[in-house]
Amino acid sequence: ARLRTASVAAVVSSDLTRAIQTARSVFPARAPLGDPAWREMHFGQWEGLTHAEITTRFPDAEATWRADRYGTRVPGGETGAEMLARARHAADRLADAQSGGTVAVVSHGGPIALLRCAAAGLDARRFHETMPGPGELIEIRWPPSARVRRASGAEART
Repeated sequence: ARLRTASVAAVVSSDLTRAIQTARSVFPARAPLGDPAWREMHFGQWEGLTHAEITTRFPDAEATWRADRYGTRVPGGETGAEMLARARHAADRLADAQSGGTVAVVSHGGPIALLRCAAAGLDARRFHETMPGPGELIEIRWPPSARVRRASGAEART
């Protein structure tokens, strides 16, 4: 209920169907703007594969990536550092465009975790340890000079 009545200047989401559908469901009075900058990490040759398929077909690359998800490039994809640069640029664009207004962003775990690290001054190399749960509400005040707050799961889903 809290989200449905929140005063937001705009709703932006990943341009993937599931994110747009979620944004429309949570903010029915606002038409979400789909933006590819809010997509999850580009997994290159791993896109569409199960974890078992990845470990079978790319065992060395998967082990290297698992040890350093921030700095290791997925074959044909992007690094966590590149995903953070993409998400920061998108957040900066929103902050500049909204001049202090509240923007709701419906995105995916990777970009959210990385921006949360950036805003809170946490080590971005450990972003995978701060991944939000499904449907979890994360409030990030941007630019990073502001604070980050995690809403409880009950608040995020009501």
